[in-house]
Amino acid sequence: MSNPAESRLYLGLGPLEYQIMDAVWTRGGWVTVGEVLDDLNGHGGRPHAYSTVKTIFAKLLRKGLLRRRVVGKAHEFAAAHGRQASERQGIHRLVQPLLNPANPLFAHLVDEIVSDDRTLAHFEMLLAQRRTAHRS
Repeated sequence: MSNPAESRLYLGLGPLEYQIMDAVWTRGGWVTVGEVLDDLNGHGGRPHAYSTVKTIFAKLLRKGLLRRRVVGKAHEFAAAHGRQASERQGIHRLVQPLLNPANPLFAHLVDEIVSDDRTLAHFEMLLAQRRTAHRS
């Protein structure tokens, strides 16, 4: 995703949750809360408390976006998936319920697509491309 606001939406994350995940993805590999805190506080703006960032790490762990390992007495964290894979999973979670034909939004989307010739032509082009790609 080129747009962090869209990516954050797809992932269902708050602003600080996304900033932390962005720092984890940017660093790559295993990181500590302190390392990410240094990254966050090094960019200016309002400084974050260690306890706040540690709490967000726990939330991201519960959401399945992070994994944890213990090294001595320290806890290290890594992204469970890369940025693009996480975004794809987030988009899938958002879109899947909408694709149920019993969902009224599904019918509304179809009505919107067919009511505009340009949108319909673009949709048909995308559909043809995807069908060709899936057959290959």
